[in-house]
Amino acid sequence: MHPDVIVIGGGLAGLAAALRLGQAGRRVTVLESRQRLGGRAGSFVDLATGQMIDACQHVSMGCCTALASFCRDAGIEKYLEPQRSLFFLSPDGRVSQFKADPWPAPFHLGRALLGAHYLTATEKLRIIYGMVRLVLTDADADPPLLPWLRRHKQTQRTIDRFWGVVLTSALNETVERVGRKYARKVFVDGFLKTRDGFTVEVPTVPLGKLYGEELRTTLTNHGVTIRENAGVKWIAVAGDSVTQLELRDGTTMTAETYIVAVPF
Repeated sequence: MHPDVIVIGGGLAGLAAALRLGQAGRRVTVLESRQRLGGRAGSFVDLATGQMIDACQHVSMGCCTALASFCRDAGIEKYLEPQRSLFFLSPDGRVSQFKADPWPAPFHLGRALLGAHYLTATEKLRIIYGMVRLVLTDADADPPLLPWLRRHKQTQRTIDRFWGVVLTSALNETVERVGRKYARKVFVDGFLKTRDGFTVEVPTVPLGKLYGEELRTTLTNHGVTIRENAGVKWIAVAGDSVTQLELRDGTTMTAETYIVAVPF
């Protein structure tokens, strides 16, 4: 029996789509080219020690409401531990604590920003100005962020010590490669809209367990079929419709609907 939906890619986007469709009673097959799920948020087994090691650190934030909903539905929310305070350590050994005060947003982080020792008073004013300008921009417009920051009084130091630190952590991408639309969402939703938006949530288990073993059980319980080592070689299209997929091993597959959840 052919699946209703084939999801190409077993990263978080593909897994989230598969879970939602499985909950809706659709027959779903996930095709993942690697031997593991999770995409960039994955782990590997170190051959020397046998330990599961994360490929790199991946965290969530309080403003990541779609991911939070996914984790709740998948039953893996319990493995994310909120960090109410963040600590910034500079090369001279000085530490600045970044935490919310009991004030309403957007004033809850004012003292944390003003007390940051790694920024000068002028740089803090520049950042506040940049944040205000970011709030006033069109939420859907997506020009390159870096030129926009430079046009709005941001120096290389404020970019390196503030904008770049936050965006690389939140989006796993450098300032040079980020669009303003997504940067705006990080700063507005994460820092200004709610008191808990900036809270970092750190996995307490390896990513391979979080988005692998645990999630696989939930997906299977919803009737989702997962196939690893099943890379798609090409997608056959006739007119406006996909007719079939050919996998790297030469087999073909068809479905009513196809979701391509892989890097562009």
